[in-house]
Amino acid sequence: MVDPIRNKEDLKKLSNFLYNDKRNYAIFILGINTGLRVKDILNLKYIDVKKSIYNGTDLIVNETKTKKQRSIHFNNACKLALNQYFESKPWYENEYLFTSKRSGKKMKTIYVYLLIKAWCKRLGIKGNFGAHTLRKTFAFQAYNNGTPIEHLQRILNHSSSSITYLYIGVTPKDITDIFDNLNLC
Repeated sequence: MVDPIRNKEDLKKLSNFLYNDKRNYAIFILGINTGLRVKDILNLKYIDVKKSIYNGTDLIVNETKTKKQRSIHFNNACKLALNQYFESKPWYENEYLFTSKRSGKKMKTIYVYLLIKAWCKRLGIKGNFGAHTLRKTFAFQAYNNGTPIEHLQRILNHSSSSITYLYIGVTPKDITDIFDNLNLC
C-alpha cells in the first residue's frame, strides 16, 4: 500500500521541483487537489477540462474503478497549473490532456507511478510512493485541514468511513493519542 505525502514542506519541494515541467506539474497539482485516481486524470480530455474552466463549471467524471459519476471542482491551484499547461503546447480538441512526450499517446498509469517514485527519491522524500500517492495525499491533507471524514468518504466514493480512515493512514496509535491528549476536567 502506498503512502500519502504527509509533510507540507515535502509537497512544496515537489511543487517547486516540478514547476517548469508544465505537464508533470499539472498532473501533480490535479492529483493532490482533486483526489482523482491517476487513471481518471489520464482519461481527461483537453476540450472537457478547458470548457469546464472557461465556463466556471464543475467537470463530471465517470470514475474508471467505481463506474460512478463524480463532480470535480477545479480550485485556483488547479486552474493556474492547467492554464499554464494549456499555454505550453498546441492542442487538438479531442486530445487527451496528458500524453507521452515521445509518442503523443495517452499516458499510462505505470508511467505516472514511476515518475512519482523518481520525484520523491530524487528529493529525498521518504516513504512508499506510487500513483495512488496523489489521491491519498489529497485525502490526508484535507482531513488534517479539518474536512470531516464523512465528506472525504463521499468525495472518494468509499463505502464506509472506516475505509477512509485506513486510506488516509489514521493508525490505531493516532486514535489512542486523541484519548491520551484530551484529559477533560
